[in-house]
Amino acid sequence: MKSMYGLFFFSFLFSLPVFSQYKSGVAFVIKERDLIPECITYNRHNKQFYIGSLYKQKIILLNTKEIKPLVTSRRHGLKAVLGMKTDDSGKYLFAISLKARFIPTQDMADSSWSATIFKFNAADGALLQAYPATDSVLFNDLVITEDNTIYVTDTFSGSLYRIDDKKNSLEEFLPAGTFDFPNGITSFKNILFVATEKGISRLNTTNKQVDTLETAPGVFVGAIDGLYFYKNSLIGIQNGVEPRQIIRIYLDEPGSRATRIDTLERVDKARRYFSPTTGTIVGKEFYYIANAQVRSFDKDGKIVAYSALEPVVIRRIKLKD
Repeated sequence: MKSMYGLFFFSFLFSLPVFSQYKSGVAFVIKERDLIPECITYNRHNKQFYIGSLYKQKIILLNTKEIKPLVTSRRHGLKAVLGMKTDDSGKYLFAISLKARFIPTQDMADSSWSATIFKFNAADGALLQAYPATDSVLFNDLVITEDNTIYVTDTFSGSLYRIDDKKNSLEEFLPAGTFDFPNGITSFKNILFVATEKGISRLNTTNKQVDTLETAPGVFVGAIDGLYFYKNSLIGIQNGVEPRQIIRIYLDEPGSRATRIDTLERVDKARRYFSPTTGTIVGKEFYYIANAQVRSFDKDGKIVAYSALEPVVIRRIKLKD
């Protein structure tokens, strides 16, 4: 059956001038212009991409053959989807669901505030468990560490939450004010790297010690949205400043200092064409949402005309060792 969403592959796109001047190549183009996706992740076991929608409050599945819904709009109480990860087994998908007055969705009449971590069956989208927050937090991104502990950033208060695999409950791990507007988060062994407004923080989960990743004078690694660990380096989507770019931060052996920073992608285009948010590593490639179009709303949260939006572009960058 032909998908209702529609999917173009990169071989059909050379006639579109929007896609020139990039270092990266086009992996997928999704015709559903008003999807407004914020997050993407990959399951290496079933070779599926998962894409979460802010505006339509749903999760879709994407591979080289088809695109289809995994969790339909607002099913199980799903709200705007901000962050997602699959566990190491590939059986489970954890997703951040957020309802807040400043996030435009299809149900703007609902002015309630809620933040929940959902655990889905990664194969069919069945809801396995929900972890609702009791406070008005702004969950933004999450990471699953080697010991199956889930850590979640709270941008609103600067705190950090976790879901302990043994306790199977959501709890505050570090208090409000620990981080300065935390967003993306990634890990290596017992160290968490947390993207903040001003830079990247390092957290030792064993003793809860927090410090700052050292950089050369004048080098700015703040305002990063998605953050990912890859072969003793960090890949960051720096979309909170101009120019918007994707950078790779090489680390020293302890992972406490940046030794070199390379620009993987930097494109001088309007945000409707280049507004990257998050990505995912697949083998030796980095896939990312190139035009999330999250600012395509007026002051009342009404989305712009469908014709003014662009198809959603997923791009990929080859990573060097």
